[in-house]
Amino acid sequence: MKKEKGFTLIELVIVVVIIGVLATIMFKVFGGGVSDTAKAQALYSTTQKLNQSWMILNMNSGTSSQLNTANVHPLVNNAALLGGKGALEILAQGVNAVAATYQSTYINSAIVPINFLTGSNGVYSVYGYNLVMKSYDPYRTSYTFSAVPDPIIASLVLKYGVQSDVVNGVLTPLFSNNTSAVIIFPVGNPNGKRDLTISVY
Repeated sequence: MKKEKGFTLIELVIVVVIIGVLATIMFKVFGGGVSDTAKAQALYSTTQKLNQSWMILNMNSGTSSQLNTANVHPLVNNAALLGGKGALEILAQGVNAVAATYQSTYINSAIVPINFLTGSNGVYSVYGYNLVMKSYDPYRTSYTFSAVPDPIIASLVLKYGVQSDVVNGVLTPLFSNNTSAVIIFPVGNPNGKRDLTISVY
């Protein structure tokens, strides 16, 4: 009598594991990854964290939070990083980007670098959307992300709601679950992408 050959249980388990790994990789490459809603929330959360850290640091240092694009902020240790670039450098890199005079204040403020930011030398992005930080006045800092796809902006609008402000053309929130006022300001439309500004008071 001839013995029939078959697959062992171990061989079958190995094949199932390999198929599972390949399926996971294919899902991430072709359809998975991070959803538009998650990206929208990451952009919004990043602005809130940046603003809170920037305000706390300036309050504890006795400096103004206002950013002037023509000047280096007193907290910044790199004279080449003007305005918001210097602020972003501090918020992304931490104590090493702070001027020596204020490093102990930074440490005592318990501020942690923002982990969503990628980049260097004052040029940072979140999910590949370049970020610019500016001040309109001492009470309002804006965070502009460039070329954000419309579905991500739509997720923010659905969550926070907007209405048009007739005075200055800025879109303001109908409601928000956050205590700070937020302005969502989409501009332009190159291929379904817009610059998105979130201003925090």
